[in-house]
Amino acid sequence: MKFYVGDYTNLGGPGVCECELTKDGLRFIQNADTRIENPTWLILSADQKTLFATSSSPSDGEEGGSVATFNVAEGALRLTSMHSTAGHSVCHLTLSPDERFLYAASYGDGRLTVFPVSDGRIGKRVQLIQHEGSGPKPQQNCAHVHFTQFHPKDGRLYAVDLGIDAVMIYKQDAETGLLTLDERVDAPSGMGPRHLVFREDMMYVAHELGGAVSVFRNTSAGWQLEQTVSTMMEGCGDEDAVAAIRTLGDRLYVSNRRNDCIAEFEIRMGGTLALERTFSSFGAFPRDFVLLDEGLFLVANQNSGDIRLILAKPQGKPAPRKKRAPSGRLFTGSVFEERLTPIVGYTYLDEEYTNAGNEVCQIGDELPLPGAVCVCPVKE
Repeated sequence: MKFYVGDYTNLGGPGVCECELTKDGLRFIQNADTRIENPTWLILSADQKTLFATSSSPSDGEEGGSVATFNVAEGALRLTSMHSTAGHSVCHLTLSPDERFLYAASYGDGRLTVFPVSDGRIGKRVQLIQHEGSGPKPQQNCAHVHFTQFHPKDGRLYAVDLGIDAVMIYKQDAETGLLTLDERVDAPSGMGPRHLVFREDMMYVAHELGGAVSVFRNTSAGWQLEQTVSTMMEGCGDEDAVAAIRTLGDRLYVSNRRNDCIAEFEIRMGGTLALERTFSSFGAFPRDFVLLDEGLFLVANQNSGDIRLILAKPQGKPAPRKKRAPSGRLFTGSVFEERLTPIVGYTYLDEEYTNAGNEVCQIGDELPLPGAVCVCPVKE
């Protein structure tokens, strides 16, 4: 399985690069033909021929960050277009459902920008929206748009703003791509919402500053707050630097950067959450992660500068062996062959491999990538 990684070039990373998960582990393939500065978010087009990236590099003679495209269909990461957002610290990208428009979130100055897309290239900006306001914490001195996502059913664009503790919801003109504000959903004050995910009639909002997830239900009166729950076990502190949020089946996962761990929640009947455990990211400052399969994670650890493959929920019992000293080659699950080596995890006991209370292991060696901040898998 191939995947793309974005990293902080100011921390020594190569920018945008292509990697691969094989039967032998994680492998680096190539860098992009042109280095762009600090690409913190990557997304692929539906046909997986165009990779979209954010960048702190200016373009078009303007100040601020940029959005760029790479052609990845011909075996090379070739830069094909780049345009400035006129926003600082552009940090997230979303394509419209028909992929005719690209929406960019700028953290530094709270702006949301709209670009047309044609033949795998980005056109000049057609709309710039400036959020206004602030929050009670020092990090909320102004608006900070951090994330955008189209709702799969109502077709509106949801923009999460850390600075004003709100999710701003926009109607999209499908013909022009232009946005009109339709609804504002307020998060608990001072929490600093960062990212969100949808599931059925629920919205789960991860709060960077408050170390928590808020649960909202879609009702006839709009989105209603039902619950806010910490991403840390009791006694681990009051706040954390929450980053990515993902769901799979009846589980929800959130990365806690300051504690170098991932929190796992059960999604209960009715959509509320119960924190079940936290487990190590096997590195420092987990910025992003993707779920490959049940219990399998690719994690980008920014400060330790690596990508890790983690098994956090064993998939069946490994086959028994004759009693001998552990070789390290213990995992024989259906996804990977035996030679992928757990570094931490299973213990060898008599003639069976047992969990011995340790439910998490790293599989294989880490892939060093300084400043790794986002992972974008290629669908197979």
